[in-house]
Amino acid sequence: MIRPAGVAVLAMLAMLAHVAPVRAQAPAGPGFDSTVFDQPLATRVVAIPAHDGDAAQTVRCSSYQDFVVKDVAFVEDMGASRIAILPAPSGRAPPCRLAPLRGERALALEQLSQFPGVVFVGAKAGFVFLASADAVENAVGFAVLRSADGKLLFHDWSHSALQFQPAAAGGVAARYTRSFTGDCSVLAGGETCARSIAQASAATAPAPALCKAGYAATYTAYGDDRCRGNADPKCRQIARAEVDNSPSVVYFPAEFSVTAAGAASHALGPPDACWPAE
Repeated sequence: MIRPAGVAVLAMLAMLAHVAPVRAQAPAGPGFDSTVFDQPLATRVVAIPAHDGDAAQTVRCSSYQDFVVKDVAFVEDMGASRIAILPAPSGRAPPCRLAPLRGERALALEQLSQFPGVVFVGAKAGFVFLASADAVENAVGFAVLRSADGKLLFHDWSHSALQFQPAAAGGVAARYTRSFTGDCSVLAGGETCARSIAQASAATAPAPALCKAGYAATYTAYGDDRCRGNADPKCRQIARAEVDNSPSVVYFPAEFSVTAAGAASHALGPPDACWPAE
């Protein structure tokens, strides 16, 4: 498995900043813009100082028309330690404090265990959006939950900011650049692997030429990193073989739609990027 030259950390709990690419050759990194979400009626932040061996924490309460999202994070940690939804009838927000309140429903963050940390990024049309606190394969994981009870309705990985679209009443829809990591290499497995990725991702198979170009762009940088201080030509050969056998990551345009009852997603076009996984 190829190791990254570096991974950019998303900077804020309330929004996702732009993420630098894992490799210089890979497409530009993802970004989530907080301005595309509904603006909260109020945002309150309570600082909890370190005490009796417990690290300092921050409690952030974001109030919306019928609910409040409370996220709690240790100052030195990446991602929230707890995220909860509280009812707020007619916009009347409950107190913002560390201790759980009556009616508070903690979200089951373990459902997103594939995310390297979880942050609250915003709400849209009554749905709560969470995201991974770090990028994986140059993409950010995101999740859509029902505000009434915190039920997880949809989650995926995106290389781009969400572009919200008109949706059916009581729902939300958005377009994004979906990131999908296959379990095989198109360079090593050819059309068999490409068809496998297409079937697993419900998208068009990535073109072999597209993957060949993406893999070729990685050879030099990965070889330089792996063979630093090693002049043996075999080192470069081994590095190239490792790249060629690394599973393929593809990007393609997609759209999802979510209602309180469930979610659906579909590809909007063929993959437009393909390169080896880290």
